[in-house]
Amino acid sequence: MPRRKRAVKRPDVPDAKFKSRNVARFISKLMYDGKRSLAERIVYDAFDAIEVRQKRAPLEVFEQAIRNATPSIK
Repeated sequence: MPRRKRAVKRPDVPDAKFKSRNVARFISKLMYDGKRSLAERIVYDAFDAIEVRQKRAPLEVFEQAIRNATPSIK
């Protein structure tokens, strides 16, 4: 937290494998003590398991899970 200047908001960079900002944000939330490579490995291994079990695109399943978890505004 700087005293003199405002902190610059950095843009969200999409993840390397799926080019999705949501996956990158999920990896950042999962990250523990700055271990990004471990968090990426956990997420990508889970996506591989989803692809094998569901026979669907893992990104599609992930996006559906996010839509199911978000509250509906009426």
